[in-house]
Amino acid sequence: KETALMADTARLLRAQPGSATAFKAKETAVSAARAYIEEALEACELTHLMDDAKLIVSELVTNAIRYTTDVVVVQWSVSEDAEFVIEVGDSAPELPEIATDDALSLHGRGLVIVAAVADDWGAHRIEGGKITWATLKIQSA
Repeated sequence: KETALMADTARLLRAQPGSATAFKAKETAVSAARAYIEEALEACELTHLMDDAKLIVSELVTNAIRYTTDVVVVQWSVSEDAEFVIEVGDSAPELPEIATDDALSLHGRGLVIVAAVADDWGAHRIEGGKITWATLKIQSA
């Protein structure tokens, strides 16, 4: 099974090395990003990751448009470690943190959801902003 997973990962890296697109930082970016990730997963034959990946990208893009006013960049790739990687870039320099203080707050649960669903997640600063990312292990459905 491990060898088959490595072969599938190699095939995906050759056929679909990844892609990126930009959306205006407004509410419509969330549904557009979900559709973008859905198309990527269908093209890569990774539809078993669909629900989790769409939830993750929704939460990451929602955070991004909350803190920036220009564009949000969504990128996906398949790593050599057999992971589907979702990255969301924006121009806000502040790194996201999981909110832990107010259980009744209307905001702050997105990263809790991402942390629960993703195999890993994080964020790092780049020139002109930051990238928040999450990974899902590619396992046979």
